[in-house]
Amino acid sequence: FSMKILWARKLRYSFALLMSSIKLSNLRNFLSFNNFLSVERFLSLILVKSKMILKDTDTIVAIATPIGESGIGIVRISGKDSFPIARKIFQPPHGKKINWDSSFRIYYGWIIDPETKELVDEVLLTLMRAPRSYTREDVVEINCHGGPLPLRKTLQLTLRLGARLAEAGEFTKRAFLNGRIDLVQAESVLE
Repeated sequence: FSMKILWARKLRYSFALLMSSIKLSNLRNFLSFNNFLSVERFLSLILVKSKMILKDTDTIVAIATPIGESGIGIVRISGKDSFPIARKIFQPPHGKKINWDSSFRIYYGWIIDPETKELVDEVLLTLMRAPRSYTREDVVEINCHGGPLPLRKTLQLTLRLGARLAEAGEFTKRAFLNGRIDLVQAESVLE
């Protein structure tokens, strides 16, 4: 419940300019915390009607699968620098060319530490160009082996190259704020 309140507060501040045209007394009554669902619907309606797309400018990264639970683990990167970061750490076999302008392509290769040239893991790299991704931003998914070592090393490389560790639910938050999913869908993902 506290995450919902935080989202509502952030959205309320983000839409301050749009809401300035509404009478202040009516707005206070409408946006009271006693009527939380109405607050969410109101803010969601403003987002859709105004066709505003809110974007955070930083690139986020997280391990998207439980560590050690399966044979494959996914490191997901989202944001404007996701492709440049992937380009620095991914090496295709035998000098094959990667079409970095393409979307929905999967490439086989290796994750390599750019400083030490150490081989980290054998991976599949998936490229998804904005706006046709979950967050409506450029997204790269790195399918590593599911053990903790390759996942953590890949995550550390992306962090070292400028990505920020994603907060819990931040990919879904970006999908909602960028208009990819509605509030009901965002809530169902968070539960």
